[in-house]
Parts: sequence; C-alpha cells; structure tokens
Amino acid sequence: MANDSGNGRGVQVADLKRMNARAVLAALRATGPATAPELAALLGITKPTVSASLKRLAAASLVSSLGVRAGGIGRSPEVWETNEHAGVVLALDVGSRVVQAAIGSLSGAVLARSRQPLRDTSPEAVLAAISAATDAVLLESEAWAAATPEPAFTVIGVPGAVNPSDLGIRLATNLPGLSDPMVTAALRDRFGERFDLQKDVYLAARGELRVRPPEARDFVLLTLGRGVGAAIVRDGEPVLGTTGFAGEVGYLPLGPHTTASPDEPALERAASRDGLLAAAARAGLRLDDVGELFSAAASGDQRAVTVLAAEADLVAYALATLVVATNPAGVVLAGSIALHGGDPFCRAVRARLDQRLPFDAPPVEIARTGPEATLLGALAVAAERGWEVLADEIDQPDAGSQSLAPQRAAG
Repeated sequence: MANDSGNGRGVQVADLKRMNARAVLAALRATGPATAPELAALLGITKPTVSASLKRLAAASLVSSLGVRAGGIGRSPEVWETNEHAGVVLALDVGSRVVQAAIGSLSGAVLARSRQPLRDTSPEAVLAAISAATDAVLLESEAWAAATPEPAFTVIGVPGAVNPSDLGIRLATNLPGLSDPMVTAALRDRFGERFDLQKDVYLAARGELRVRPPEARDFVLLTLGRGVGAAIVRDGEPVLGTTGFAGEVGYLPLGPHTTASPDEPALERAASRDGLLAAAARAGLRLDDVGELFSAAASGDQRAVTVLAAEADLVAYALATLVVATNPAGVVLAGSIALHGGDPFCRAVRARLDQRLPFDAPPVEIARTGPEATLLGALAVAAERGWEVLADEIDQPDAGSQSLAPQRAAG
C-alpha cells in the first residue's frame, strides 16, 4: 500500500499518476479526439489507468468530453478532446529594429499581437522594448482575463546564438546589447522559470514544421535579412549544437585568407540586406529597400540582374556547406530577401547550388510562414511547453508562474 511515510513511496505514486496523465494528454494531443480504450491501446496501459488520468485532466480543465460515440456494439465509449483554451502562452520575436509579441492559445493560434520599436541597440533599450511589447499584448488580449492568471509558458526568439545550458546570448552582431549578461538575468526576473530563450532561426524552423506535412522532417532553413543564419532540421528537430552555435553560416569566410571574428561575420556582411543594398549602390543603384532591387531586375535593369546573380552565388555557397554535410530532403529560404525574391530567386539559387554539389541539389522553396516565421515558431514551442507545465501542475493548486502583470512606471 502506498503511504507518505519516510520511504517516500507516496510521492512516487503521485509522480506516477502525474506521468500517466501527461502521457494521456500527449497522446490525445497527437491523435485528436479519442476514447479511453483507444488511448489505452495506443499507450499500452490499462483502460482504468487511462480513465483515471482523463478524470484528473478534466478536473484541471485540460480535456473535455464530447459525449459518447454512438453506433458501436455494446456500451458506447466517451470521446475526449484537449481543451486548447485551458491556458495561454506568450511569444516574443526580438529583431534588430522591432520587438513583436503575441499571446496564443495552447493550439498555437494567435489571440493578440503587439509591436514595439527599439530606440537603440543597448541592453537597456532591448529590455525596455521587450517589457513594453509584453505589457501591450497582455493589455490587448481579451483572452487574457478569461483564460489563466499568467501565461503557461513564454518563449523569446533572439538574433544570436543561445547557449542551452545558461541561456547566454552571443554573436548578436545586429543587436549587441543582447550579449550583455544583464539581459538574460533581467528576463529571468521578469518571466520566472516558465520561459526559454532560443535562436530566432531555430524558431523559424519550428514554425515551418507546423505548416508542412508530417513527413517533411528533414530540411535546411536559411534566413536572409538583416542577418544570415541557418537551421538544420533532422527528424523534426532543429540541431542546436553543443553550445548553440549550429547554423552560424554568416561567419563563413569569403576567401582563403579570411579570418573569423565574432564582430565581423564575412558572409553575413556581404549577403545580408545591408550588404545587398551596398552592392546595388556600388553598381549605381541607390535604393532603400531590397524589394526595389528585385523590381528593377524584373523590369530588365542589368545592374540589378547582376547584383542579384551575385547574391544567389553567395547563398548557394552558404547552402553548399550545409547540404554536403547533411544531405537534406529540401531547402527553405526565409527572411526579407528571400520573400521579395520569391520563386525566381529560389530557382536561381538552386541552379547555382546544383553546380557546387557532386549530387543533385535538393528542392529550394520559400518559407510558408512568411515574415512571421520566428513568432509563429515561438508560439508553437511555448504551446508545447505550456501543455507540459499545466500537466505537471495537476493536483498542485498553489503552483504558478511569476506574475507578468503589465509593469507600470512609478508616479
């Protein structure tokens, strides 16, 4: 018999019940509406165990009954589904010019949004913009008051490498204030234990995984905007690397004598938005936006055509280093340059990539998540982690996150 005496066996039983409930919840999320017998067969546990777990999940408002399934032989089983409105999650995309925030349901659907410009790249400005964007989206969200007191989980995407062990941010060349240790410390103070920092391109890959077929689990995503970075997706998971540096292709050298510097990513300087516009200026095209460059090329301006051909060469070079190492099923291009270039740019990149490989180049296509890839990916991860947090808190009524109530200045 389980008890709460010194051997701690009672705690072990409680943990086992929580693990069972978490497994049932995960299975129900994966399969969609299902009955207890179906879940028991899927998980390989007894029907009474599943039924008990469903009751505990229902008491916590994490699942709800759809009624009985009619038409079968014998007693009709009850059909259950997850309750995506049992909580909300928070996602932020910290860019070099603006911070975007979104409140989402546990399905990852967007409920409210906000945007906050960055006044400069200092740590103080970054934190102020994150705080303002968070406050604004919490105030805007009608679901905020009706769902849970606080988000179940928060995920923040940043343009830099994030060490998984301590969430330290490095190589944030476009937003150097992020690399100050005070930023991570302040975010911990604001968001508590229910938050995670991730590299923006990894989250963009997560967003792509949500909108692609289940079998599309192996690809390389390259983002081309104010920065240049990549995510290598294997078996449905972005490869982080030991210390979070996987995919930092912006630091690839552009010549045999190029030396690496944390402050001078050679490929990124040449292939990013600013590098592309600088190349256009050298060719005699004074433009403010890469969209104008693609429009000029489409209208037959040979200067623009030449500049974009050189850009496609740089992109193919970066991709070749990734493709020969990982042999992915496909390549996805994201970021403002790729979105403006569209399918014609993808075809140009693939043709050049094919010339650099000893085997056929994989298909190259535009990201399906558009300009919000990172934000949508952050919501997807936050929802996944949010479900885990809520499942772990069953039978723990006092459990909760640090308050994220909008912060107001004194006076």
